[in-house]
Amino acid sequence: MRAPRLLAAGAATASLLTLSACQQPTPIVSVVSGGKTVHDEAVSYCFDGQDPSKAPGTSGACRYTKLAPQLVRVRPGEQVGVDVSKEVADGAWVLQVTSQAPSADGSPAQPQTSGIQDSHYFTFAPSFENGAPIELQVKSLASSAANAQVTGVWRFVLAPK
Repeated sequence: MRAPRLLAAGAATASLLTLSACQQPTPIVSVVSGGKTVHDEAVSYCFDGQDPSKAPGTSGACRYTKLAPQLVRVRPGEQVGVDVSKEVADGAWVLQVTSQAPSADGSPAQPQTSGIQDSHYFTFAPSFENGAPIELQVKSLASSAANAQVTGVWRFVLAPK
């Protein structure tokens, strides 16, 4: 009678450990504007040993979530700060901003990407064309090479106040 209980307890413990490992939080990125800070987890992130080229849901693939982008209200002309956690800052990362206003010919706006960042904090003043919101993506990279694979993505929407 004691052996089945020990086996059941061992199985339950192993299941909890496995579940806990699957729920490891992704690094946090924060966006600061006007004294307010918004924090968010990644919509996609590759932990050590995960491969960004593998299809979502397959063994060894990165984690993908369907988080809606966080909204950040910004006064036009005001600086926006982006603060990445140590795991991201220790590697390379970039910012990508895309206006949600169409270009003059009606086509979607082209994203603009910063240079590769190697510290934890970056500031910029977004330009809200025609009062349209801006999509901000923070992307962690596998290396500082020009063609490095993206290993994490955090999404925010900057909207004028």
